Amino acid sequence: MIMPKFSSPVQKEAIGVKGDVTQIDIGTLVILDEKKLRENPQEWKEKSERINSILERQGIPKLIGEKAEITPEQEKIVNKAEKAVRKVLRIFGKPTGDIDLFLRLGWKAYSHKLIDPAIEWFEKALEIDPQNTDALK
Repeated sequence: MIMPKFSSPVQKEAIGVKGDVTQIDIGTLVILDEKKLRENPQEWKEKSERINSILERQGIPKLIGEKAEITPEQEKIVNKAEKAVRKVLRIFGKPTGDIDLFLRLGWKAYSHKLIDPAIEWFEKALEIDPQNTDALK
């Protein structure tokens, strides 16, 4: 798995990464306990921000006009993130969390020429923040 490179321990801490970054698996971030999430929705907000940070460092764009070559390993990382977001949507019944995470999932769908799913992700981003200029582009 390709992992983000950090120039300092402070950057690791910024997304909650401890120890050797190459050993971190996004899978640990997407393990979601439904009961705990219902009791503490803030836990998802924090996890979604950390997941988005990992996707950003992996070079996953959030805007349609941005170009990127996504490796199979990066695709797996995005798929894990998408699975977690879909589970949260089932739990809460509405979009919640880091808006940029939804934009990156929309970009991924669009990059695969999956226009309807891409539109759905962008609409979900707008549900979180109707004034978000990135989601409106």
